[in-house]
Amino acid sequence: MKTNEKGFLGSFVNDFKVGDLVTWSEFERDENFVYSSITRNGAIIKIRTKNMPYNDRYVWIADVLPFGETQTKEVYLNILRKGTN
Repeated sequence: MKTNEKGFLGSFVNDFKVGDLVTWSEFERDENFVYSSITRNGAIIKIRTKNMPYNDRYVWIADVLPFGETQTKEVYLNILRKGTN
């Protein structure tokens, strides 16, 4: 079976560049195990590939610095949306 040479989520690479302001949603759980959807905002620091541990395929991710935080997060390109403000 032939796979895409761009890697998984490679079709999203041209939609973003370093420095873009982006938003994405994540689920957060409180102490009562209640889940809620949280919208996060941040800036793209780096766009790179990451090898998947269970096969030889790689996936495109962005290292994003969320606003108000000092640690970057790995976010899959398909859930990112460009900020409008």
